Amino acid sequence: LFRSKAGEPLLIRCRAADITPMFTTGWKFDNEDLREDATFSERKNEGASRIHTVFATVSMVGKSKSGIYTCSASGSLRQEKSIKLTSLDLGFINGSHQIGRA
Repeated sequence: LFRSKAGEPLLIRCRAADITPMFTTGWKFDNEDLREDATFSERKNEGASRIHTVFATVSMVGKSKSGIYTCSASGSLRQEKSIKLTSLDLGFINGSHQIGRA
C-alpha cells in the first residue's frame, strides 16, 4: 500500500528472473500495452538466471491513471503481477497488490 499526491509522478518497478535467454517483460494498463515512452528496463545476468527489471512511469497521477497495472514476463515460468491504482478524493492515490498469476 502506498500513497502519493495527485499530479505527482509515479514510478512502479517489476523484477523477473528466468533461465531463458530471450524472455521478455512488459507493462499493461487496464489490459492495454503501455506506450514505449512510459516504460524502461534493464537486463543483467546472475549466475544461470537472466534478470529483467522493468519500470512503468506515470507522469501525473490522477483519475485517468487509475486502474490495473500489470507486469508480465514471458519465458519458461510465464509470470504476471498486478497492482491496482486508485485515485482518492483527498488528492492522494492508493495502491494495492493483487494476487499474481504464475
